[in-house]
Amino acid sequence: MIDSGVGLPIGQKISLKSFIQVDDENGGFITLQYKTLNFDKNELMRISIDGQSLLLENQDSDNFRIFQTPPMAVGEHVIEVSILSDFQ
Repeated sequence: MIDSGVGLPIGQKISLKSFIQVDDENGGFITLQYKTLNFDKNELMRISIDGQSLLLENQDSDNFRIFQTPPMAVGEHVIEVSILSDFQ
């Protein structure tokens, strides 16, 4: 669950980054279950894989949502979940 209740100053970012290794020759997927709360109108949640933004969200959610990546090739990948405060 991502709760932005405190609020971020404009131009700031908080992010969590992780390295994922896909070993299966058939590729792989990452599935994230998330919920967003108390987002300000200028705040945005972004999910990026290998530097490419795949999800932009700025709406509070009452229920958990599911995000699944497109098929990912064998090798190391970087997933980043960020809250940005410069979204306007």
